Amino acid sequence: RALELVAILGGWSVGVARDKLEFGGRNWQRNMPRRARDLLSITTRLGTTAIKIGQALSIRQDLLPAPYVQELSRLQDQVDQFPDAIAMQLVEKELRAAGLGGVDDVFSSFSRTPVAA
Repeated sequence: RALELVAILGGWSVGVARDKLEFGGRNWQRNMPRRARDLLSITTRLGTTAIKIGQALSIRQDLLPAPYVQELSRLQDQVDQFPDAIAMQLVEKELRAAGLGGVDDVFSSFSRTPVAA
């Protein structure tokens, strides 16, 4: 997984660095919207942890330029739905791996459908 992260983020980072360094940084501003869209795509491809980090960054206008905040803010309410059946399988698997039994053994009530994204 670490190699995957390095490969994906490394390529994107090189592009951002080139934008900043080449031609006195003129490409930095021009390419920023495209790089922000690329980052959104990478974030969603990497999965739930990356999405949560992206959501947190999307409200930090003091840390990121506006195009990045704008694109990452899509993670607040425009993330593809995760299939309920797969989510339940993962929860069951983790609980059983921890020796706790299934969902019904651990929780007195457990909604089988999500209440939020």
